[in-house]
Amino acid sequence: MNLLGPQCSSDDAFRRIARKHQSAYRADALKVPYDEYGNMLQKKDAGEGLNFYGGFGVFDAVKERYPVYKQQLYANLLRSEHIPFNMFVPFRAESALFASVLAQAVGVNVAGIRSIEVEYAPEPASEYLNDKTAFDVFCDCEDATGGKFFLGVEVKYTERKCRIGEKEAKYCSDSQSPYNTITTQTSLYRPGTRDALKTDELRQVWRNHLLAEKIILASKLSFRYYKSIVLYPSGNTHIANAVNDYKELLSDQRAETFAGITFEEFFLLIDRYAESPGAKDWAAYLKRRYIPVRELA
Repeated sequence: MNLLGPQCSSDDAFRRIARKHQSAYRADALKVPYDEYGNMLQKKDAGEGLNFYGGFGVFDAVKERYPVYKQQLYANLLRSEHIPFNMFVPFRAESALFASVLAQAVGVNVAGIRSIEVEYAPEPASEYLNDKTAFDVFCDCEDATGGKFFLGVEVKYTERKCRIGEKEAKYCSDSQSPYNTITTQTSLYRPGTRDALKTDELRQVWRNHLLAEKIILASKLSFRYYKSIVLYPSGNTHIANAVNDYKELLSDQRAETFAGITFEEFFLLIDRYAESPGAKDWAAYLKRRYIPVRELA
């Protein structure tokens, strides 16, 4: 019997590896049947929170944010929608661990956490990008001087380049759209880079960075600075290349506002600085859950 379930013919190399890994996790760790694909939980098991880490109130945070069942969030082990909950909600209870990890990962000094929110977009949208751009994770923090800053995080897993939507296309071509006016107003980018920013490979990274920049420009929120972060597995070469290409477009004086971090680096730091039994168990879960076993390819 095939415990992993069918595979998808459109998968690329990394997605095939990740799909098999998540299917094996469902079969070997969760020991439950699948629904259509090996990486898809049946609704009953999904409704019990099996797609989420069992500690730190992670599933409670999911139900609070999304009380109505959503299949891709609750049941799909492969899609990235659930991952921000598993990676960041535990930090609400582990603030010292959060500070240690972020200091090493992106060089920020976190003295306090005001909030960690999943799927966050500031309101009203008309005062920002006026579209559906949102951070997968938004961390509202304070530094040692009491200054407010934030981290806007985009979490990727098997995603590739993003096809442009109708509204995006209009915003990209309209010189007065928020995309273009913010890009012009700031010193984020090197001259002559705008066409590259609008490509399918880089556009979403650009939009998230622009949202972060706009939050700073909207001074009523009183943030002093920020870091726009993309968190991704090293095996996803599409995202790894996009992160590296995007960095090349940033101006020298603003390059520090952006960072790419691999899952492997992030989990290693969590494991290194974890002190409580709960945090150590969580670190082991993240590595087991999201780092594919290459031999499954």
